[in-house]
Amino acid sequence: MAQADLPSPAAPSSGRAPLHEAVPGGPGRRCWGAIAMAAMLLRGAAATALSAALAYLHFRTYRPAAHGITAWHAETRRRSRELTPVDHIFRPVARHEIKSDRFTLWTSAAKDYEPLRNLPFTPVLSCEPGESRLMDRFDWQLVPSSAWEAVEADASQKAGALTCNFVDNRPWRNMSGRMRDPRTVWAAPHAISKLLELAERDFDPSHSRRAVVFSGTEMPMSWAFGHTHEHRMDIVRRLRKYFSVIKYMTKDIKLEHVGVAPMGLCWGYFITHMDSWVRLDDMNSKRPVADRYRTLEETINNSVHSKTKSILAVRGVWASWLELDATAERALAYKRKGVLWPVTNTSTKAIFWAVKSRQSLRAWAETPEAQSNGVDLRILNTTEWWQELPKYRFLMNPLGSAIQTAKTIEALLVLTVPIIKVTVWDAPRELKAMGFPLVLINEWNEVTAEAADRWWRELSPRLESFRRNCLTVDGYWRMFIGAVRVCE
Repeated sequence: MAQADLPSPAAPSSGRAPLHEAVPGGPGRRCWGAIAMAAMLLRGAAATALSAALAYLHFRTYRPAAHGITAWHAETRRRSRELTPVDHIFRPVARHEIKSDRFTLWTSAAKDYEPLRNLPFTPVLSCEPGESRLMDRFDWQLVPSSAWEAVEADASQKAGALTCNFVDNRPWRNMSGRMRDPRTVWAAPHAISKLLELAERDFDPSHSRRAVVFSGTEMPMSWAFGHTHEHRMDIVRRLRKYFSVIKYMTKDIKLEHVGVAPMGLCWGYFITHMDSWVRLDDMNSKRPVADRYRTLEETINNSVHSKTKSILAVRGVWASWLELDATAERALAYKRKGVLWPVTNTSTKAIFWAVKSRQSLRAWAETPEAQSNGVDLRILNTTEWWQELPKYRFLMNPLGSAIQTAKTIEALLVLTVPIIKVTVWDAPRELKAMGFPLVLINEWNEVTAEAADRWWRELSPRLESFRRNCLTVDGYWRMFIGAVRVCE
């Protein structure tokens, strides 16, 4: 759908519009632990090994059809013999440069290679480099420069300081050369005032055939749109003068005419995944990094018929802080002060309920009742996560600090159905209405072997189509700009 064809309020998209076109081109706090650990662990050897891995992708142009896995295996084996180092991807890092530089280098390179080039990344700019082919597709990116890059730019910083940073006072991304009146805008939540100022100055007010998506930080909509209902409705009224489609990722309140923007993937988890491969090579593993990269592509092209286990529940590794009473108490303390959670500007209410959601899941998953119904409670590191998740039909998916979680999309990528306990937020219900194959429950004990069988019969026929048509840059783009109401 061309940008010029964005739906207007008078003629909105309707119906269950499946996506049949081929894919073109052949947390905040939820990522904190993963990112900080990766920054410490990546070394020069990592750069060399990862460049070899991506070299394979540099020379491979064959993209497997969903039904052609056997032919694809033969092709990847043949092309694996053509590996050549791609030195420009991972240039040597000077000694004076701090270690997190490799995080930015890797993400900027990896986003253009299979299997990651067509996956929808929605970076949290306080904690990740601002690399996203999805965001780049928008006419405007009204976002600050990454706060992670701000740490890299200061060589005086100590390694221990490599972590997330405030984006509030970061300079805006350079928009020189941008079109004066865009059809699509990706804006950071704290850019609303700036966006309205630019719209009133530059946009053609005779139509509203435009779309805006608010993403890039975990600032909740209840904060970004104002603290009273009247103020929020005034913001919506002013936005609707220029935009017929308005979506917000960390949507924590109901507002008419504003839909939820699905969260995408988190770079932090992928960089730790690559780092784990490198460390395995350092331990004299016989499997090179390139082989593991191919395994990742196999993993996210698996079949529903490959499932051997029932229901997975996991204890936190990188986000273990979201299981602590101290985190909930700290969230309440910030709430009493009337501030957001630093430095990611996250909702303190969301963090509090994320802790309670995870604690209640853990308590229930440890019971004989849960275990007798096929629930496995496990602690998985990054490598084990991608090895084990595809084996399960279902993932118990508690709340994240941004209400949505990257785990939801990671599960659907490997055809595992997320089971989400609904709370006061409508985001899971909105995602399900948009076509996301989710199981929504009110209590964890609703998960039984009989219910799981019923859910699997209902949802499994949709999983491969949803992954192929929706869990891509193109699929997210269509959902974001309102080209489809239901993706399938």
